[in-house]
Amino acid sequence: MVPGRGATFLQPVLEEAVNTVVLAPPPALIQWLNRFTAVWLLDTTVLRLPDELEEVWSGTGGRTTTNLQSSLKVEVGFDLTRSQLKGPVLLPGRRAVLAGQLPAESFATGSLRIADLGYFSLVELAKLDQEGNFWWSRLRNDTLTSYS
Repeated sequence: MVPGRGATFLQPVLEEAVNTVVLAPPPALIQWLNRFTAVWLLDTTVLRLPDELEEVWSGTGGRTTTNLQSSLKVEVGFDLTRSQLKGPVLLPGRRAVLAGQLPAESFATGSLRIADLGYFSLVELAKLDQEGNFWWSRLRNDTLTSYS
């Protein structure tokens, strides 16, 4: 068996499966969503893989001796206003969320980006603001805020 051959085969299968299952938002949200050009939900998850796939999908390592040497990070973005999907983007589990493809993408002016703390970066949030976009995120507990 060639390591990674199955993983390479399954990537387009996963992409096609996700694209055929996505549904539109409930009608009650439409009026709220229409305030923005787009409303992007971004999220990432990590799936542990067998250690034999380490050459293809490097993992996060860890304290145990098995099943941490290989993992797959799956990024997805979903625009609630147009039911448009970005991804899934498959990355080695070792890669930081902010080093993925979705955080680097530009959003249309007037968009709202909703993401978890894995996407939190004051530099990126300032860039979104400068581009005329909005963001919604929890603040990291070490973030200083001020009111004027």
